Amino acid sequence: MNALIEDLLGVATPSDGERDTIVSAALGHPATATGGAAERVAYHSGSPATAGLIRVRGITKTCEPWSVFVKILQHPRHWRGLGRVPAELRADLLTRFPWRAELHAWDADFQHRLPIGLRVPRLYHLAELPDDHLAIWMEDIDCSDHPWTTESFELAARLLGRFASNSQDPVLLAASPVPAGHALRMFYAGEVAPALRWLHSHDLWRHPKVIADGGEQLRVDLITLSERAPAILDGLDQRIEFGQLAGDPHIVLGVELAEHLRLQRSVVRQENIKFGFG
Repeated sequence: MNALIEDLLGVATPSDGERDTIVSAALGHPATATGGAAERVAYHSGSPATAGLIRVRGITKTCEPWSVFVKILQHPRHWRGLGRVPAELRADLLTRFPWRAELHAWDADFQHRLPIGLRVPRLYHLAELPDDHLAIWMEDIDCSDHPWTTESFELAARLLGRFASNSQDPVLLAASPVPAGHALRMFYAGEVAPALRWLHSHDLWRHPKVIADGGEQLRVDLITLSERAPAILDGLDQRIEFGQLAGDPHIVLGVELAEHLRLQRSVVRQENIKFGFG
């Protein structure tokens, strides 16, 4: 459902001048917006830093359509899931979680480390908001409706593995406010570990398409890999500290494990399975 931009964005609503600047950047030439509508993106993000995902669309005075994506970041004290964090870990999360770290994705020093085939969305506008909130106005990227193939998964794992291996860079490590492997361990604890039980009992494994495509062997392989996950994390921490991650197959294995486990939560009774990012 569409809503007025002001209704959905609230204090994140840009001024008319800021809106025209954003639209001009999105279209690649000077433009004047005549209004617009906003809608929430139907994607549940588990990140404590994500307060909202919104798509804003409209037309210009010359009837040219435009669309931008807005991500609202927040300090983790505003996170609705904070109560689920064990009390002994909550203080550490509130003081150390790098909720603004995503902004470094647009640093030139970061972007030149991305492997060929990966890029970040174009950044149009940043807005500091009250009470430790931040609005990022960026490129709205259309998701492909084509089903993923084996080659698609292999390419994604390879590129993400190369991207992850860049964490060995001594300059990046020295600038990080958290210990080596901290983000990966948080991802494992929050996204992967809770889903491991589904490897043993889940309707997915009884789905005819999964069975026909060798799902039982996949399940066995994932169980084997999941049992190795704690040791892999320990080994990765040590290798990150000594800068030895380049080309490590464990990086790709970790990405594949995470994606397969996340996939189980998004399987629907359709031929195509779509992935979201947020």
